Amino acid sequence: GFAQRAGLGFVGKNTMLITKGLGSWVFLASIITTLDLSADAPDTRTCGECRLCIDACPTDAITEPYHLDARRCIAYLTIENKGPVEESLRSKMGPWAFGCDICQEVCPHNAVVKAEPLTVSLQDVLSLQSEEQFAAKFEGTAMKRAGRSGLLRSACLAAANLERRDLLPELQELCRHEDPLVREHAAWAVEQLLSTSTPATSSLLEQSPA
Repeated sequence: GFAQRAGLGFVGKNTMLITKGLGSWVFLASIITTLDLSADAPDTRTCGECRLCIDACPTDAITEPYHLDARRCIAYLTIENKGPVEESLRSKMGPWAFGCDICQEVCPHNAVVKAEPLTVSLQDVLSLQSEEQFAAKFEGTAMKRAGRSGLLRSACLAAANLERRDLLPELQELCRHEDPLVREHAAWAVEQLLSTSTPATSSLLEQSPA
């Protein structure tokens, strides 16, 4: 797009702008000025034959080089999407409860610079009791964009995909959540975990709230 034409980098097969030295770990900004500046030449580099990002995407969101189906992208599904996650994609989302960087992490241009992830306990997320608790915990962070219900929805899927049977009490409690979106995904997570239940799981269930 414009950034490539301005010489800032080139667009990779994962649709990310890849800059020199920093790869795709960048934010773009604009400066409006009256200065008469010389234009930079467009960045003519390409990904060549590399397709690591395409092959690594768990949900096959990169349908072909330079084409991303946002409806399958974990970053979209866990942040911008405000509705349910298609059932066929839930088990493919792995441990990601907010965002996804897989296509960037495997990119050779990002080998030098790595983003520092914001780590939060799944139990802490699943135990959020109110909007006030959510706001207090995530104020000033990007995670607030998902909203409490969206984050709970995605955390339920992550708990199931990580086989966190220790979180069954929290998930069962969320099956009675006031938001049907949360209830649906909590119930799915409980069903997945119970399908491979163990005697220890049964003990947890007996101790969980009725």
